[in-house]
Amino acid sequence: MSNHEIASDCNEELRITLQAAPRNVNCFVIVLSGNINTHNSSCFHDEIATLIDAGYTRLLFHCRALAHVSSAGIGSFAALLKAVKTRGGDMALVELVPEVHDVFKLLGFGGAFPIKESLSEGFALFQNGAYKIGQVFRAALTCPVCSAGLGADKAGRFRCETCKAVITLDQWGLVFLG
Repeated sequence: MSNHEIASDCNEELRITLQAAPRNVNCFVIVLSGNINTHNSSCFHDEIATLIDAGYTRLLFHCRALAHVSSAGIGSFAALLKAVKTRGGDMALVELVPEVHDVFKLLGFGGAFPIKESLSEGFALFQNGAYKIGQVFRAALTCPVCSAGLGADKAGRFRCETCKAVITLDQWGLVFLG
């Protein structure tokens, strides 16, 4: 999967880009740049919640270019953490700038989220046994191309009946194109 911007309509202050993780890492990378504030925090939440609803429950937020997060933004992160935890997943924040890290600590969320210094440390969280392969099948998924509902009983390659895209489903239930 190539990088893909998903939330240009949130606000010109925030850019959300999806990035593929290395094949041996069980997570989805979300690159954030700009600001998460009162005006765009609900849009940020909705865009990421759409991914969670599609079955992506191991999220790594790359925050090197995230300049500011308001208390409303922290609230969105907290709600997203609850959503992924309820589905058996987790999320981590990587490369927080000091100002953003201070906001998380000031509001009492410094220990709620795994915060890693580098992208490679974040990948290690999801790679080195932090998540065991569980029984994810019968999986209800969404096609990443046309958003049609899909079902699968096992990992493998499938063709979406609606748009004919070739989709790969890994052993964790994550969906990839091709």
